[in-house]
Amino acid sequence: RRMDEYKGYRFVVEHGFQSMFRYQYPALWYDFRGKTDRHGVDFFENATMAMLAMRQYCVDQSERFPKSYGPDLWGLSAADGPGDMYMIYGFPPGQPYSPTDGTFVPYAIAGSMPFSPPHTIRALRKLYDDFRDTAWGKYGLADSLNPELDFVARDMIGIDCGTILLGIENHRSGMIWNLFM
Repeated sequence: RRMDEYKGYRFVVEHGFQSMFRYQYPALWYDFRGKTDRHGVDFFENATMAMLAMRQYCVDQSERFPKSYGPDLWGLSAADGPGDMYMIYGFPPGQPYSPTDGTFVPYAIAGSMPFSPPHTIRALRKLYDDFRDTAWGKYGLADSLNPELDFVARDMIGIDCGTILLGIENHRSGMIWNLFM
């Protein structure tokens, strides 16, 4: 493993692509807050820095994709993308598996609630205000959207929907962390 940074956000990076899923999912179950490994890495803080780097990357891409990204709309992770292909939308300093194309992933936003509630709440509000008619389906939020291409993922992926529920509940009450720990 190695440390790297994007725009001042320093964190342990994965080899290859940086999918927010890699940072969120363990931290949705295991309460990393205030715990460090033998190298002094606080993985809750690490996930927070990765989330902020991912958000900043989306902000940086907002000129290229003004309908999709900005300070209050972001979210890159593994999800169905345009053409109904499973994609892994990543961010620097790693290499994305899929190119940045204006697709954003709602669970990458909602699952980030424990890491940065103010950013997440603003992004969820924007998602609701701007996309509620297209982003919300029978089982909740769409897996991904690309407003640049008028794309909304048709499939619902249970593990992605679960990320939304776990992230919000851990922020709200810590219940999942408490049960798991």
